[in-house]
Amino acid sequence: MAIITMGERGTWASLEGKAYRINPPSIRAVNPVGSGDAFLAGLGAAIYDGTDLYEALTQATAIASSNALHARAGEISPKHIEQ
Repeated sequence: MAIITMGERGTWASLEGKAYRINPPSIRAVNPVGSGDAFLAGLGAAIYDGTDLYEALTQATAIASSNALHARAGEISPKHIEQ
């Protein structure tokens, strides 16, 4: 698996000959520090739970975006993730 995160420009991922492109929501970031870490944690949790890769990438992107909406790194909101 190869994953390239590009912040507001989205994510590219490749696994077993399939390529995925995930576009993040358009947001006004307050503090993007820690968003990559939030992405990786969300991706790992989703894969551990058995979520298919596309949905796992989508969830990870939502978690990273939620992190960027908060002043403190590592803060996320279930409401933002669901939106």
